[in-house]
Amino acid sequence: MARRALRLQAFSDAWTIAGNDAGCRNYPNLTISNRLVAAVTAHHLGRRRDAQALISAAIPAAEAFGAAPTLRDAYSAAAVVTGDARFADQAREVARLLSA
Repeated sequence: MARRALRLQAFSDAWTIAGNDAGCRNYPNLTISNRLVAAVTAHHLGRRRDAQALISAAIPAAEAFGAAPTLRDAYSAAAVVTGDARFADQAREVARLLSA
């Protein structure tokens, strides 16, 4: 739901939904995904500190989780939040590996 709200640019809704991840705690992939959506949403809402804190926690969590699609999404979100092209390069590399 949070991802859909983000796609529709309903940033306030996405922020609220992504922040309520209590039901996802037993599912690391969903927890990471919600945090990534929250980070990008915070960025779009101008909540830079929140966005940076969320992405700083989500990247290591995605790397530790080890699922390539989650890692691709984390690097893509980090590229948006930080503006760092290295994250975009990493996301493209993981996507390339996934499509091989």
